[in-house]
Amino acid sequence: MSPAPDPTERPLRVVAGPAAGEHLAVEDELVLGRAVDGPGRLGGDPEISRRHARVTRAAGQLFLEDLGSTNGTRVNARRIDALTALAGGDRVELGGTAIEVLAPAVATPARPAAPAAPAGEPSPALAPPAPPLAAAPGPPPPRSEPARASAKAAARAHRRRLIITGVAALILIAAAVALALRSGSGHHQPMTARGPATSGTVYVETNVAAPRANSILALSYHDGSFRPLHITEYPTGGSGSADLTNSGVLDADQQVTVNAARTLLFAVNQGSDTIAAFRIAADGSLTPVAGSPFPSGGRAPASLAVSGNILVVANKAHDGVRNLTTVAPNYTTFTVSPQGSLRPTGSVISLPPRSSPTQVYVPPAGGLVFTTEESGLLRVLGLSAAGRLSTAPGSPQGLPNSLFTNNGPRPVPVWPAGLSTNPDAPILYSGIPNYGSIVAYDYDTGGQLTLQSEAFDPNAFLPCWSVVSPDGHWLYFANAGTDNVSVWDLRADPRHPRLEQTLTLRGGGNPWGLRLDPAGHFLYVITPRQVSQIPPGEGQLLHSLRIAANGTLTEIATSPVPLPVALNTNPFGLAVVPDRVGAS
Repeated sequence: MSPAPDPTERPLRVVAGPAAGEHLAVEDELVLGRAVDGPGRLGGDPEISRRHARVTRAAGQLFLEDLGSTNGTRVNARRIDALTALAGGDRVELGGTAIEVLAPAVATPARPAAPAAPAGEPSPALAPPAPPLAAAPGPPPPRSEPARASAKAAARAHRRRLIITGVAALILIAAAVALALRSGSGHHQPMTARGPATSGTVYVETNVAAPRANSILALSYHDGSFRPLHITEYPTGGSGSADLTNSGVLDADQQVTVNAARTLLFAVNQGSDTIAAFRIAADGSLTPVAGSPFPSGGRAPASLAVSGNILVVANKAHDGVRNLTTVAPNYTTFTVSPQGSLRPTGSVISLPPRSSPTQVYVPPAGGLVFTTEESGLLRVLGLSAAGRLSTAPGSPQGLPNSLFTNNGPRPVPVWPAGLSTNPDAPILYSGIPNYGSIVAYDYDTGGQLTLQSEAFDPNAFLPCWSVVSPDGHWLYFANAGTDNVSVWDLRADPRHPRLEQTLTLRGGGNPWGLRLDPAGHFLYVITPRQVSQIPPGEGQLLHSLRIAANGTLTEIATSPVPLPVALNTNPFGLAVVPDRVGAS
């Protein structure tokens, strides 16, 4: 009699259906379906889709996700619509096939209790999934995605093997390092190539559009790595936005932001016109501020910036759920109390309907707010210490025709996006996404802009998000259309960036935001599935890129990690906060 299969190696057993009695192995991943190649093929069940579901393994835990199947996937009789952790004894049902999970797994990420729902409103835990959403009319017409190169398609075919690294040694090393750091053993802190290793938290907004179902995911990192995975979810008390048609709903930056002291975190509830406010503990955990969420002062808030005790909000008036085409977007400000509560200043600058602002960016010196709008305008506002907004000289301004000479005709529409400034000089950087270029402007203390240069990366399209290194030497752009990040050298002349590197990210999805860790050693990039051209089941990833001394990037071995969000959810927003354990 042959011994029973080892459940740690072959943790799945088919208990019902044509393949009953088979044991299935899961190394890094196992795709289940009627027409897949390999051990996950369940061809005798006509109720199973060709590619029905995927099981992945990370840090000893199994995760299951439905791949947009016709009949759905159930765990313990409940249909799933998000990445779901599996435990020993769970029953997975696909069509007429049932699979038992034999190997035990660790618990799912913690989720603190949601605030009590107002009378007459369903609890977030009990609220039904959001129905399929029809795209609301938006400012710009839908934009076509650039053709994918065959090499990129081949790379995506292997994405899951790279996403979930099954190298046990790496997991054990990460766990040992974390234990040593937290045990107070007296050993010296480990060193990276550029300095002491750091631990902290990256925050991502799930952006779930169902009522009161939006939340913040907090992912712990150590020396740039999220392994072993530790994720905590914090409800925002509001709802997000939704769009897979690329109509501009999701075109924004700074949906999640923190104050300079990194003690307060703010996040948009784009679908319910509110701002969530949290206090950040020394270990990165979040506690809602009393009274949160707060009214945003407009419709569909999309971008936030903090300057001292002032919060600046761009209300986009575009969320993909409601028809807001006749509603005026605006910029407005709030005073932030020491405890984190928000009080309107009364200062509001309204915009024409369909302007669709995408970012409010305050340079480190304060006093100004740079903004971008999908109507094609770059706007500069004055910002007083009391939070009063005013229009700067020469603002707003469109992109000059002189830019459109080297890379084909001026596209319609055309708009700026992805703002950042140089820490050592009054220079503003922006992308021109659908033209594929980046630009540099000088600005004076009054906010007057003067165009200095334009540059192209031939391997990049839709440069939409940017950040400058703390030393002012490097400019990084995330390119939503080509799954890559461009590295620009600013050392010789910060007004004329020079292309240094274009790094292709592992996995599918669209790069939709990037943030540096405060020490400048790692760059984090989110690549959600933001358009329907990305196949269901791809994207929804968080990447860790190591920054070398010469500014170039390398994706670390344990990157990317999957975000536990529903299949058609559009997560966005990034904030990075190092641990302050031991701080008073």
